This record gives sequence, structure tokens and C-alpha cells, in this order.
Amino acid sequence: MGILDFLKDVGANILGVGSESQDIKSLLKQEFDDQITDLKIDFTNGTVTLHGSCNTQATKEKAVLLAGNIKGVEKVNDEGLSAPASEEVTEYYTVQPGDTLSEIASRLYGNAGKYPVIFEANLEVIKDPNLIYPGQILRIIKPPVGQAPSDTYTVKAGDTLSKIAKQFYGDARKYSIIFEANRNILKDPNIIHPGQILRIPKLDG
Repeated sequence: MGILDFLKDVGANILGVGSESQDIKSLLKQEFDDQITDLKIDFTNGTVTLHGSCNTQATKEKAVLLAGNIKGVEKVNDEGLSAPASEEVTEYYTVQPGDTLSEIASRLYGNAGKYPVIFEANLEVIKDPNLIYPGQILRIIKPPVGQAPSDTYTVKAGDTLSKIAKQFYGDARKYSIIFEANRNILKDPNIIHPGQILRIPKLDG
């Protein structure tokens, strides 16, 4: 990404006096623990410079956003922060006055019900899906080119893939379609957990 700009006067107010670099490092270590190794932080004249190695590209992007969404930070330089390549395509969205996650999801995904996708992609920055503020910068995951249209569903207590397939397709036996579309997070079609967000492919016809 290089250098990403943020609004200096918005964000979490965590910086002390004289130990800003340590304050930011402590916050990132608290959120990412061992997902970032050899983490080093420099904070000079409103610019945070990050160094270290991330376990995934998503971790790198979240670390940049977490550092940038701090009051007093206006730029984040991540050129020294490495991460493995990822096929996932992301873009960034700056929250506007009056925005809600549902409205952003409707605008960017064409479906307000997909707001959990945005929430899930920004858990380190957003603690409550109902609390976002103007100027906040969020990660937006773009669907892969050519991916079949799909909905998302948040697993509830008592759910099974068969039950979800019955709800969306009218046929419990089509649970395998949902399983195959979510092999990145599901290892066993009989084991799903409340809170998981599943991709539900739309069937032709």
C-alpha cells in the first residue's frame, strides 16, 4: 500500500505524551499478538511507520487501519511491513456522515444484509457494528472476478448446513453447495459455529 492518509482529528484517543510509538505498538500487540513478528513502530510528526512480518495480507491491512484510526495520526507508512501475497482483493472506504454498515453494504455490495461482511473484515477497528464515525477508514473485501452471485448468512445457535440449505434452497440435501463454497473456513460439514459468516451461492434458475 505504501502510505495511506487518515484524518488526524478522528479516531481512538489513546496517545500519551512522549511515548506515542510505544502506545501504538501496545495496541497492535494487544490486537494481533503473534500474528505480527518483529514489530517496530516509529511515530513522527503525525506519521506512523510500521516494520515487521505479518502472517497474512489481511493482518497487514488491519494493522494499518488500526494504527491510522487513532486520533493524532494522519499517515501510515507500511512499506516496512511484509506479508504473504493474497488473492483477496480489498479497497478502502471512508465513512461519511450518516453512514451505517447496512447503508455501506447496500451501496458497495447491493445488499444491506451483507453488512456483517464489512464488520467481520474490520473487527479490530469496529467493536460494535452500530458504532462507526465519519472519517473512519474501513476495509472492503471485493468479490473475486467471475465469482457467482451469492448472499451471506450468519450462523445462529442450532443451525446446521442442511437447515440453512432448506431455508435458502428449499432442499436440505443441497447443504453440500454451501459447504463447498466455504471450504476456506469449514473443515467438516457437520461442524459450524454461531457467528460464522457463510457465503450462500445463488443457484441459476
